[in-house]
Amino acid sequence: MAKFTVYTHFDLSVLSAQFANDIKEKHSGADLMDKEYVIIQTAGMKKWLALECARINGVFTQVSTLMPKQFIMDIGFKLLGLEEKRSVFERDVLPWALYSSIKDGIEHGVSELDVLKSYIGTENSEIKLFTLADKIADIFDQYMLYRHDWLEKWESGLSILDNDRMIHSNEIWQKYLWNELLRSETNNGIPSPPQYLKQLSEKISTAGKEEIARLPKRVSVFGLSVLPPQYLKILSQLGNVIDVTLYLQVPTIEYIDKGISDRQTQKRIQAVTEAGKSSIQEFQTVNRLLRNLAPVSTEFMQLLMEMHEEGVDPLYDYLAQHENEPEIHSLLKRVQQDVILCTPDNEMPLPVAEKDWSIRVASCYGPIREVEVLHDLLLDCFAMDQSLSPSDILIVTPDIALYGPLVQMVFESAKEKAG
Repeated sequence: MAKFTVYTHFDLSVLSAQFANDIKEKHSGADLMDKEYVIIQTAGMKKWLALECARINGVFTQVSTLMPKQFIMDIGFKLLGLEEKRSVFERDVLPWALYSSIKDGIEHGVSELDVLKSYIGTENSEIKLFTLADKIADIFDQYMLYRHDWLEKWESGLSILDNDRMIHSNEIWQKYLWNELLRSETNNGIPSPPQYLKQLSEKISTAGKEEIARLPKRVSVFGLSVLPPQYLKILSQLGNVIDVTLYLQVPTIEYIDKGISDRQTQKRIQAVTEAGKSSIQEFQTVNRLLRNLAPVSTEFMQLLMEMHEEGVDPLYDYLAQHENEPEIHSLLKRVQQDVILCTPDNEMPLPVAEKDWSIRVASCYGPIREVEVLHDLLLDCFAMDQSLSPSDILIVTPDIALYGPLVQMVFESAKEKAG
């Protein structure tokens, strides 16, 4: 019998162990050569999960790992009978389609694009035009995930932002470009993303045995922190006809439904003060890091709970986590434990050992110096901990295009100097 299951844990390695155990045996009714379907968010997660499963099970094969959008399209091909071909709505195709639409529109004097024509100008216009098209593609890609209601109104010839003249002027050219994309794809027999998801949802609800047989026997969703509501709805519907299992990492074992950021807290405190009230205790019951860094994850879990009435299956003992708190030896472990237990802020500063380097903050004068400091700190970490391996290291950067070449230059230079 098909089921929709949600596993949660704050430790990704626990989730990977559960996943590896679940896929160790083939699903009942599946052929020996049938693939496992796994939905992941990033290429890095794909590689890490493959290594973890290979370490636990000894092998990781016959597994198809897809991004959420790839999976949704693949299911549509199987159920709706659509021809598998590239669409202008795909992220890597979209900039080129927009580039062509903007260029043709400006050349033919389309009034809706006057704002873009003024912005592009004439100097280095081709480069500037494609850069603009790529930025618009990124915006449209977000619309396709989270603003289906806007796109449906544009397709119907309606506007959504008439109240603000400045915003409405920006809506005019966006609406024009979206409908240009839609016209080109309609001629190819491909529905728009909102219409596609509607058709897919209806098809899953009415699918017969022969159509269900085209679907994979089991689908796993691993490590995602957020999913568009439309995608989550599709997965929930699939859970009625095939096995769907979500392995979700949560930042805390507590359920957070009223966490507010520091900025929101200050506004509310100001409102309370102006009203002549002095109690602000209600604003300080959630860990500060969770208040500021976990709102998206919190909203996703709330949406999931609304769609999945059976709730989630935590892979941890709630009472044991509170009663058997481990001994804390470093500042990093203290911060991690406070987040896991959703411990409110401590007004008194915590004592930290002088040689506690578990959290380091380096002030650097530029990006290249940041990378040089990173290199030195990594060498220090490897020297202090002989068990550390490169697979244990994760480097996060806000701009890989800027830092990527610098990392290669600094690390290669150090390698040459070391001989």
